This record gives sequence, C-alpha cells and structure tokens, in this order.
Amino acid sequence: MKNRNQSPLLLGTYSERIARTFARREGITVKVEGSGTPYADLENNTIVIPATIDALDPKSRRAFEGVLDHEVSHLRAEQEHPTLPASALMASMSQRQRWLFNVTEDVRIELDAEKRWPGVRTNLKACADWAFTRIDDRLAKGESNPGFLFGAGLIARARGWGDMMSTLWPADALALLDRFEWAVEEARTTRTPEQAADLALRIEKALEDEAEDERPEAPEEADGGEGEGANASDEEGAGGGGDADEGGADEGGEGEGKGVADAAQEALDAGAAGDVVTPAHDAEEGLAGEAFCAATGETGGVPRATPGLRDKRTRLYDRPLCEKTRTRCSKYVGGLANRLAMLLRAPKPRRTPDQESGRVDSRALSGVKAGRRRVFERRLPVVDNGTVVSILVDLSASMRSYPAGGGSRTMMEIARDAAFVLGEALDRAGIEFEISGWYETGGVPCPVPGFSRTEAHYEPVVKDFGESWRRVRGRIDGLHAQGNNDDAQAVWNASRRLVARPEGRRVLIVLSDGYPCHAINDADSRKQLRDCLAYAEAAGIETAGIGIASEAVSCFYENHEVVNDLSELARASIDVLGRTLRGRRAA
Repeated sequence: MKNRNQSPLLLGTYSERIARTFARREGITVKVEGSGTPYADLENNTIVIPATIDALDPKSRRAFEGVLDHEVSHLRAEQEHPTLPASALMASMSQRQRWLFNVTEDVRIELDAEKRWPGVRTNLKACADWAFTRIDDRLAKGESNPGFLFGAGLIARARGWGDMMSTLWPADALALLDRFEWAVEEARTTRTPEQAADLALRIEKALEDEAEDERPEAPEEADGGEGEGANASDEEGAGGGGDADEGGADEGGEGEGKGVADAAQEALDAGAAGDVVTPAHDAEEGLAGEAFCAATGETGGVPRATPGLRDKRTRLYDRPLCEKTRTRCSKYVGGLANRLAMLLRAPKPRRTPDQESGRVDSRALSGVKAGRRRVFERRLPVVDNGTVVSILVDLSASMRSYPAGGGSRTMMEIARDAAFVLGEALDRAGIEFEISGWYETGGVPCPVPGFSRTEAHYEPVVKDFGESWRRVRGRIDGLHAQGNNDDAQAVWNASRRLVARPEGRRVLIVLSDGYPCHAINDADSRKQLRDCLAYAEAAGIETAGIGIASEAVSCFYENHEVVNDLSELARASIDVLGRTLRGRRAA
C-alpha cells in the first residue's frame, strides 16, 4: 500500500529526484536526457544531466551532486552580475586566459556557494576528492598535463584541500605552485567576475615570467618573504659547501629552476592549445563516463552492446520558445525570409518565339509590314514540384568552445540561433524543411556497412517533415553539444529522407565547426563523408556547408560559407542557396 505521507521527492529514479530537488531548491530547470557530459546552459537557466547517472554507486552519486552544485553556482553567478557576467568577460580573452579565468572563477563561485548554502561543501569536497583520485590514476600511469596540474593544484590550495595532492605529483609542478601562493591567497578573496578575470591575467603574466626563469612579483605585503628568499640565494654557496656529495647547491638550484621554468612553459602551451579543464569539469566528464559504463555493463574496457543504446532518431521534447531566442534572432528573420521566397519561387514559364499561333509577340510586330506571319509566341510551363530543405546541426563536444577569434557566445549557441533563423525564414517563405542534430557517444559497437564508427549515432529532431514549425520551434533550445561527430552517417541519413520527398528541388545544409571525428579513424570518417556527399549529389540533392567559425567545411563542400556570428548568417545562406539554385536553373 502506498504511504500517503511519503514525499514525492522520494519517488522516481535517482536522476528524476535530483532534477525535482534542484528545481524546487534552486528555481532552475534540470533536464535528464542522453548519456553525455552534464553541463549548464547559462542562457536558459538550465542544467542538463545524463539519464545514466542512475547506475552510479553511492560515493560517485555524492560526487555527482557536487558537480551539480558547482554548475548551479555558475548559474547563480551569471544572474548576480548581469552587467558584466563571466561569459561577457571571456569574449575578449585568449584561449589561455579563459583557462586561467576558469580556475580563478571556479574558486570564487564555490567559496561564495559555501557561504550561502553551507551544506554544499560536503558535495563539492566529494567531487574534488573524486577528481583528484582520477588525477592520481593518471599520474600512476605516467600521464600528466602540466596545465591541468597547475590549475588543479591552485584550486586545491585555495579551497584548503592541498592534502588531496598526493606524493605522485611531479616535483616541478609542486615547486611551480609554491611560487604562486600569492595567487592562492588572492583567489580566496575575489568577490566579482572582474576581480577573478584580473587575477587570471596577472597569473598569466607571472607564468610567462617563470617560463623565462624569473620569479613573479609578489604582493607588497610579502616583502619580508621576498627578502628571505634573496638571503637564501646569497647564501647558496655556503649551502653548496655542506652538500658536496650532491655536486654543490649552485648546480642543484639551477636544476630546480630549469624544472620550474619548463613546467611554467608547458602549462602555458597546454592552456593556449585549449587542452586544459578544471577539476570540476574533469569530474563531469569522468562521472558521465563511469555512469555510462555502469549503465551499459562495459567490463574490462571492452564495450558491450546494450538494447536501447543503438542508433536513435528521436524528437526532442516540446517546450515553449525561449523569449531570449526570439528577441535575439527576430531582426535577422524578415529580410532573409523575403529573399528566400524570391530565390526559391517557381521559375517563370519558358518563352518560345517565332510561332504561327499563340500569344502575340510584341517584339516581332515590326515584321508584319514585311509580310511575316510568325509573330506569335508560346509560353511552355516549367514543371516545378517545389523545394524541400534539410538542415543538419553538428552537436559534437567541440561546439561548446568559443570561436578562435573571440566572441561572447559559443559555437553551439551560434549554430542553434542560425538553425532557428533559417527555420523561421523557411516557414515564412512557405518552404517545407526539417531540422535535426547529430552526435555519437558511448563506445557501443554499432557496425554499419560502409561506416567505421563504433559509437551509437543519435539524431535529436527539432522538426520533422510535415510538422508545424510554430508548434515545435521551442525544441531548438534542446540542441546541446556532446560526444563525437560522424558527419557521414548524418549526411547519409538525411539524403535518404530527401530522396523520398516528392519535391523537385532538394537541398541539404550542414552547420558544423570542424572535421568529422569518431573513436576509430578520422581519416576514414573524412573519406566516408566525401563518399556520402557524392551519393547525395548523384541523387540530385544540392549540398552546402556553413562553417561555424571554421573553414573545415571548405574541404568537403564545394558550396560553402563561414559565419562567425549571427549577423553573417543571412548573407551566407543567400550565397549558398543562390549558387545552388542558379546552378540547377542553368542546367
């Protein structure tokens, strides 16, 4: 018998209870979907978590709740500083500066969260403990990323968790951190995103100095400590006499300095390459992977297929359209819709002059006086069954990044808005279309003839052919970046859907930020994409690539354009469609 006094929060799966708890406690939306990495959608006040977390053990669940508390802290910080939020500050930063800003901002938001909600410290510490155990596992295997170790160590010391850094940590990494105690102290006292950003820039400068074998300038209050360091340097020779068996302190000191300089330079290089995350974000990815393995029954590193985790094409959940999306995109829709309507309208009837009957050809009337009788023309109708468009959106994890040239919005946000504007314009122009994304994840073997990928292929659908755009357009906010991208499979599937359509013109538009990538062989995936595009074109489908802040589309699509922000979309869309349709009419 059901207990009437039982709280509804105790009902349902673990992921569902978590979603309800955070929605009630924090006033945010928590979506449970897929098996990818959890993340925060700052713009829509939403956190997305994978359904596979239900399979985590209790210890990992506590760490996962720390991940959620961390992401909620980001959402709260964005709302409390609307005039100059962290996302706006990142827009003008380099990749390396963004990495260091993530470090200082993570310290700030977590310390702020603990002051407001003391109970979250337990979850955050569990998350950090899980992340540092993962670091030790890598170090034990000889794997290390100097940039990651520097950021993780700085966060650990600023949070008072320095004891999590085990004896496996390299000596040069610890020595480098010792020289940044001033940054640790300042990280604990930052109160705003601007202060965290300023500290990140000063840390970058100090790392550059260290890479040149120079000490960073310490804060004024540390003058005494600096003096002690100078005295120690002056007495180096005496110390060397006492350690003759080590070859002298001068040589030993030089060796340590060289190690610190190398560590600093390697950290800077890793940060510039975008190859660094913070421990919280590393835990997000690790826990998502652990949850997937637990849910799918993978053992010994050998993936095992699980029913229900094969290729899927599923419609996203209906939801109201985000007002921010409507407001941001509305100014780009009207002009694009009118130009598309003109561009895609049915072609005019073909004129055949010099006829003995039909409509009078006004241009031939001058020949009547000369006795010409062939002064008529006939207009033969051109068969046109309309136009249909398929729009594919790359949902790979790299789409979470910001454009290399800077900007306040991620490539995923730009692509999502671009798909929305295209959908609005096509709907107003009366053109049938579909919009869907694609990604691969999970390591589940899904052998498909002609394809070398081994991961499950997913296609979240915003709009299917025949669906009302006005009813389903809110689904566009459900497109999120995750996993790998096997473009060939997505193009193949879309081509098969287009071939089955009755319209005379079939157009495939792909929005992507880079090259195909999956877990086996990227060279194979690129060849397979070219093969699938050749199939589409042989079937009469016109293909076009729109690169999201990336020129990679030029390697695969003869008809392509690149956009770096939404303002460039109308021009790019008209250019690619114009070339497509002019080519067909000329033929």
